[in-house]
Amino acid sequence: MSTDQSTSPADQVLLHVRDLSLSPDTGVTVLGSWLDHTALLAPSVCVVYRNAKHPHAASILIGVRWPVGESTGVEGDEEQEPREWAVSHFSNYIEEPLGATAGRLRYDEHGIGWFGYTADPLPTIPEELLRRLSSDTN
Repeated sequence: MSTDQSTSPADQVLLHVRDLSLSPDTGVTVLGSWLDHTALLAPSVCVVYRNAKHPHAASILIGVRWPVGESTGVEGDEEQEPREWAVSHFSNYIEEPLGATAGRLRYDEHGIGWFGYTADPLPTIPEELLRRLSSDTN
């Protein structure tokens, strides 16, 4: 995998996820994304969003956490570059309706329903995102 020497694969994936967040599919609102270093499989890209495409989950805050290692994933026999990995995960997990996953979300103390890598501890939500979420509900 080719990587920019100044950034890790996780940093690169996060940058691509943030770019994708600027113009997601209609019905998807990305509220925040960051790297989580608290999980056993760290670093992990975390994204909190709403997806109105799923009628039973349209009002739910959804969080997904994906561990990113030195290899961001393998498609067939080939490693994926950070951008390819980000596009694949973004389109398959964030832009698609949750389906049966909606019934298996693991909720944190902020009411965010998590899927993906949900082992303890759940991600710590950045203060900036908590302020944004608080102002959305007031």
